Amino acid sequence: RHPMTASPGNIFLRLRERYPKFEALKPKGAFAQRLSLLAGATFAAQALNLLIAPFLTRIYDANAFGHLQVYASVMTLVSVIIALRYEFAVVLPQDDNVAANVAAAALTTVLAVTAFVALGVYIAIHFLSQTRVVSTLGSYLWLVPVGALGMGVYQLLVSWGLRHNAYKDIAVSKFSQVVTQVAVQLGTGLMSHGSFAGLIVGDTCGRISGSWRIAKYSLRRDGALFRSVRPATVWEAAKRYRNFPLVLTPAGVVNSAGLQIVVVLLSSYYGAKMIGLYAVADRTLQFPIFLLGQAVSQVYMVQAAKLAAENPTKLRRLFSKIATRCLLYSVVPVALVCALAPSVFAFVFGEPWRTAGHYARILAPLGCFSLTHQCTSMTLNVLERQTWQAAWDATRLIAIVSVLVAGASAGLTFTNVLSAFVGVSCLAYLLHIALCYFAINQAMAYNRTLVHAA
Repeated sequence: RHPMTASPGNIFLRLRERYPKFEALKPKGAFAQRLSLLAGATFAAQALNLLIAPFLTRIYDANAFGHLQVYASVMTLVSVIIALRYEFAVVLPQDDNVAANVAAAALTTVLAVTAFVALGVYIAIHFLSQTRVVSTLGSYLWLVPVGALGMGVYQLLVSWGLRHNAYKDIAVSKFSQVVTQVAVQLGTGLMSHGSFAGLIVGDTCGRISGSWRIAKYSLRRDGALFRSVRPATVWEAAKRYRNFPLVLTPAGVVNSAGLQIVVVLLSSYYGAKMIGLYAVADRTLQFPIFLLGQAVSQVYMVQAAKLAAENPTKLRRLFSKIATRCLLYSVVPVALVCALAPSVFAFVFGEPWRTAGHYARILAPLGCFSLTHQCTSMTLNVLERQTWQAAWDATRLIAIVSVLVAGASAGLTFTNVLSAFVGVSCLAYLLHIALCYFAINQAMAYNRTLVHAA
């Protein structure tokens, strides 16, 4: 048969016969295949976002992207509290009846928190209208509770789907979210001549889409189970897993605030245009860091958990190897960004975005430490040093807020404040590396004590 008319199955068979190593690329084992399916969907979604970006930057200006980034930062913070982390507890019970009650507790929490968010939006619009963030978003703040509700329900459905191995449905839903988002942003942008509302409405539609496929699967499979849920059993499930809202939620808020507070504070002092330029630079640089960091961290976490219990000395070697290579391998990309970013940004995104390339130059060194941190961030948790991790999160948040507020209040330019933020963030990541190394050394000392005692 002509190669152009061969079926995909025959093409794969011919490739496998001609290139035996081609088969080796296929993940082995159920866990690896499921992981690769979700990772592939995440990669495809992120890649689509990046491919569409040059079209969006020619429809919308930096002001519009600044509005979007402020909205996205608010939504990211809300996503941490929307279900008070009960969605993570759904996968834990062995009994499906208990899990259904936990899911009901999570859904009840989502509805309650959404109501409080709506109340907060009402108060903000009517009594805090002079603040920069509120005046920036205006009536579009009402999309926050709408997006929060959709996002909370989606997160809960994903947890229930993971519990019952609905990996294909979850993968499709993740990609469909981005497709919906970019379709609405492109269409609305063209019709409204680049009004920032198109970006925000598209983001909201993306967040609330994707739930139907998983919901249909879950209701078809476990509809009777959900109908058997009663308020008393839901309350018992909520009390049983109370550490999720009491411990994990505050920790999540502090960790997320350390990243999102930058946008909120800088927008208050410098306006939406500067934030829009910063956002495009940051998102472009974070794309490869996210993909590589996610892949390495998943493998590292499994190995680190095993070595922490069996051989802390090997864990130190592994940690040092990954941290050193992340820093060294980042040198060439950082040099290229510093040399070419303004010209590349102007060519890819349009001449008005050349300034974003200059901001990318400033952010580039942070990418080295950000990649190292993302690859090894679970070290303290694996070594059961959660209090150290919480203390580091809080310290980073305080340091970043202090530098941003002090710099902006002193009248420094946006570029200078951004440089100060990068410097403090790099120092914070270096501190985290040092804490991890010290914790591993303590684990090694404890292991030697056990060996001598034996």
